[in-house]
Parts: sequence; C-alpha cells; structure tokens
Amino acid sequence: AAQLRAALQQKLPEYMVPSAFVPLAALPLSTSGKVDKKALPAPESATAKDTYVAPRTPVEEMLVAIWSEVLGVERVGTGDNFFELGGHSLVATQLVSRLRSTFGVELSLQDFFEHATVAELAARLAAAGPDQSVLPPVVSTPPADHLPLTHAQRAYWSPERMGPDSPLNLVVRAMRFSGELDVDALERSLQELVRRHESLRTTFPTVDGEPVQKVLPRLELPLSEVDLGHLAPAEREEAALRHLRQEAWRPLDLERGPLLRTGLLRLGEQEHILLLVLHHAVTDLVSEQVMMRELGALYEAFSRSQTSPLPEPALQYRDFTRWQLERLRGEELERLRQWWSQKLEGISPALELPYDRARPAQGTLRCAWHELVVPGSVWSELRGLSRREGATPFILLLTALQTMLARVSGRSDVLVGFAHANRPRPELDAVVGMMANLLMVRGELSGDPTFLELLKRVRAAYLEAFAHQELPHAELMKLLNGTPHQGPPYPVGMSYSEEEEEQEALVAGLTTRPVPLELELTISDLSLHFRETPEGLAVSIEYRTELFEAATVEALGDYLRVLMECVAADPRQRLESLPVPPVGVRAKREVAS
Repeated sequence: AAQLRAALQQKLPEYMVPSAFVPLAALPLSTSGKVDKKALPAPESATAKDTYVAPRTPVEEMLVAIWSEVLGVERVGTGDNFFELGGHSLVATQLVSRLRSTFGVELSLQDFFEHATVAELAARLAAAGPDQSVLPPVVSTPPADHLPLTHAQRAYWSPERMGPDSPLNLVVRAMRFSGELDVDALERSLQELVRRHESLRTTFPTVDGEPVQKVLPRLELPLSEVDLGHLAPAEREEAALRHLRQEAWRPLDLERGPLLRTGLLRLGEQEHILLLVLHHAVTDLVSEQVMMRELGALYEAFSRSQTSPLPEPALQYRDFTRWQLERLRGEELERLRQWWSQKLEGISPALELPYDRARPAQGTLRCAWHELVVPGSVWSELRGLSRREGATPFILLLTALQTMLARVSGRSDVLVGFAHANRPRPELDAVVGMMANLLMVRGELSGDPTFLELLKRVRAAYLEAFAHQELPHAELMKLLNGTPHQGPPYPVGMSYSEEEEEQEALVAGLTTRPVPLELELTISDLSLHFRETPEGLAVSIEYRTELFEAATVEALGDYLRVLMECVAADPRQRLESLPVPPVGVRAKREVAS
C-alpha cells in the first residue's frame, strides 16, 4: 500500500491519491462482461489488517520480532512505519543496540529516519554488511575490592553539581499504596533488591586521594515506619508531605553509605506511602524503572509466601564499569573530544533570556514550576508534521524550543541540553546503576529559515550529536567551560515523555500510584518538560526563582504556546514572520549584563 501510494503521488494531485486499497483476486463482472460496480466491496471494509504484509526473508522475520517486542505492538508488517507505530528516538536507540548485537552490523539513528519500514531497514542491513566498529558485548567479570568511578559517576563530583553531598544529586520517589499492605513482604522485597543489585550496596571511599567504587558484601536495609494515623485527615496529608520533603533533603553519606534510604508512612489501615531516596551516583531513570518492576514482582510473590520469580542478574554495574573504561580512552576518547570541540567552537552557552534579576554570585538554585497545556488539536497537528517530515516528536519540540529561544534572546545560535540513557548494548537494559549521560544540540537559526527547514537542520544536528553521544559529561563540561560565562553550563534544558502520566496499578491487591514530590532545586535557569496527556501536550516550565518572576515565566509559556499554534497552522512560515515576543518575555539586556 505504501509503494502504491508513493507511486500515485508522482502522477496525481494529493487529493486524488486513494486513502485505502482493497485487494481483489479479480474484478466482478456483470453478465455483459462489464465491471459490476455494485459488487465491488466498499473501501471502508478494508481495515488495517488488509494492508499487512508478512515478512518474506529471515532478516525481515527477525526485524518484525524485534520491533514487535520493543514497540509493544502485537503484529508488525514489513510496510509498517516505525514512527507511525509509536517509535521515537529513545526507542530507536534501543533498536540500534538490538540490531547491532543481532546482525553484527553498525547502524546509526539516521538510518531509522531514512529507512522507516521493516522492508527498507532490511535492505539497509543487507547493504551494510558486517562492521568492524560494532561495540563489543558486555560480559560478566569477577568482583574486585574496589573499582574506579565511571565517567557518569565522576560528573557528580563536579563544582556544577555543588559537590557530592548536594541535594541536587538525590533521586526521590514516593509511592502510595491503597489496600491491605503486607509490611513484612514489602521490607523483604526491598532487601532482595539490595541483594540483587551491587549498585545499591556501593559506597565511595577515598583511596590515594581519589573516590572509588566499593561494593559491600551485605547491607541490611531496615524499613523505618512513621505512624500518622492518629491525625485528622487534612492534618495527616499535610504532615505526610512535610515529612517526605524533610527526608528528601537529608543527605546520604557517600563514603559510608548506604546510598538508598527507605521509609514507610502509615496514614491509616488501608493507606501507606513508601519513600525511596537514592544517590544519583548509583541510579538513573532506567534503573528506577527496573527497580519498580522488580519490586512489584517480588512483593507479589512474597505476599503470597512464594519464592522470588526473578532470575539472577546476568550483569552487574562492575561489568559496565570495566567495559566503558576499557573502551572510552585513548584514540576513541580523543576522537569524540575533537568532534565536540569542533561542534561547540565559537558558541557561548549563555543566553539573553528575560531575566528579572541579576545572577547572584552564590545562588541557592531554588526553583518553582509553571504548568500549561497545548491543546490536543494543536499537538495532533504537530505530531503529524513530525511523522511527515521523518522526525520524532522530541525533535519537533526541540525545534520549537530553539525557535522560542532565538526569538526571545535575539540570537541565531542556541544550545539546549538534555539527559539520555546511554545504554548502547541490550544486555545493559536490566542493569541498575548510573549510566545516563548529557547530550547537547546546537541550534543554528540564521538565514530566516522556514520552520520546516529548521526542523531538518535540528534533526541533522540531533542525529550527529547522538552519533557522538558517549563523550563523558565531564569532558563536555571542560569544552564548554573554555568559553568564559557566568551561570550553568547550559541555561536551558528539556525532556519529553510520550507516555501519559503513570496510572494506578494493582499489585497483589494493592492499588499503587506515584506521589508527586520535588526537591525544588534546579541546575538550569529554565528547564521545559513536555508530556503527553489525554487533554494535549502538558508543559511544565521549571525556573530559578532567583532569576525569574512567576509572571515572566507564565508569559514565556503563553508565547511558546502561540508559536506552536502558528507552526501547526502553517509550518512553512519563516521565523521572522512568526509573532514577535511580547514585552514581558523579551531579553532584558540591562539585567542580564
């Protein structure tokens, strides 16, 4: 169907290209030998299954199986488009890793944009052949008394992070349980998590003046309980939130550990809140997801007096440590360093944003949030635009954000940073530990391009940056710090979640849901978090209260929404023809300086 449609688009105007195709063994004929139009099946009878094309080669069969598993789609055809099935750059990264290990061929993220169907990607694999640059597998290695820090862990000893004891380095998660909670089973489940994953038993003592990783052979993790059931309902909720925030701010001892703190609040017979506080040196977002899945499976079993259903981990963080440090050194590290040095040459991370106050010499990094929603109709148009242009929603949002920053600051050269998983081998997917890295995309908006032209530029810049994603965070900071400026290494950050907000889940008779809890600290001046919801695209703008007034950030959010509405209506508009920023969000140069 895709090939038919593409061929017809070369011959017919867009409105005449059929939206559906119905395959027939033969045309029905009348008694006079003419086509019996009344006997033709209606086009609307053709459903998605009619366009399904089964895999024809062993390579296509393997690709279909991998896509189905990673995308969570029951049936994938060889003509199905990766992005139309819900794929995005993060999933593409996982697929690159899977294909690398399955076929022994090195593919880039660019390949997923240029060969977006199973059939096209299979042809690309056949043309590529084996590649000597395939990353070696991560293998199990013997324990050691201590190991050096990985590149990701070293980032948390940098001055930008305010030192290893800063609350900025803590990861806080709170879960509310409704139902009859088996506290013993929960405590046993947490203890089993600590036993399974060495990262949760890791400390960072100093040896010869340098911090090292040291794994404790055993760690008892008592579950401290606080009973708030005697309070009135309104006071109970307020006291719970106050207690959670106090615990979230309490530092963890890197040298002695443990770097995981747990607590349980009892609000009533059927209401509890579990608090987990970890240091970022031992965890990241993917690790949190692994731990939450395992915690649910373990509690399900232990609450029913069953044994653990989980197999022993095939790898530990020590295996990743040795694998990364062996590979990212010498020529490979220098190659990445030179590429980023060239890419960042001449750019200052500082931006003239609509600051309301001058930057303090020593700030507290306190932050607040402003929430807004881009209507579902607008977001639907923008998602469709990203698919048509071979981009992803993340790249489209990055383009919109860089457009806003250019219009507000008056600069045509802007830098946006964001975290990414940095797990280039599939065997690392279930390992708990800090592997995430920083990625930056430089936006070049000169020449008054249309939004479509800029989208292509940003896509190319993103793919290039991703192809060089492994340069350690600390090395990237060294390159950026070569440009004198005040403030954070990148003033604006972003994140995007294609999934809706976590829904309630049922685990062994318990209804669980997350409890929103923030540390109210930020390292960036502005950070925009985009998340899909049934109502549209939710945008949370995190901002430093030392620099911005709430009204300024609200106006900034309104301006971003206006820009996105204009782009959705006509993406061929040139940047200079887009609405001018209102006075409230124009750069206040005298304040910024």
